[in-house]
Amino acid sequence: MTHIAIPTSRRRTEYDLAVPKALHRAWICWAILLAVPFLFLQWVIWRLGTEETAGATAQSGKWFAAAMIYLVIVLPGSFFWRGHLFHDYWQGRPVPPHKYILAIISVGAALAVGGIFSMVGCLVTRSFMPNLIPALMALLLFAMHWPTGRAMVKPVGHVEDPQIYEEPT
Repeated sequence: MTHIAIPTSRRRTEYDLAVPKALHRAWICWAILLAVPFLFLQWVIWRLGTEETAGATAQSGKWFAAAMIYLVIVLPGSFFWRGHLFHDYWQGRPVPPHKYILAIISVGAALAVGGIFSMVGCLVTRSFMPNLIPALMALLLFAMHWPTGRAMVKPVGHVEDPQIYEEPT
């Protein structure tokens, strides 16, 4: 007689993650990606506020243009990447937790790097304006996109049905 052992539960993989734990990790990533540029902004303000600033130069215009070009190219790309990762949500299914965390990090990293790059422009040119504008814009935009976890637990129907569709966050 043969005895066969059949596992009753599926094998856990490295991508298995519970929704509450994923949401907790997403909040931690969001908080870090918000705190680093915010603290750097405070340091830049303190640094430039305590020394003599020369005012806007031609170099500050170049830094401003570079920061804006970065945000114009990379930020929509990160939102498209997030949309790609949230493809299941658009089909009416919940997003897997590991994809949710990756989507939160991709948008947050794009905004944080853009803001920090712009603030480095403030330090290099020893001038707040115009380089502070993209930094503040990136910081405020990121602060408005906090993780809710709704895309992992609440499938809201197809993207083409406007009565029940909600933007995933």
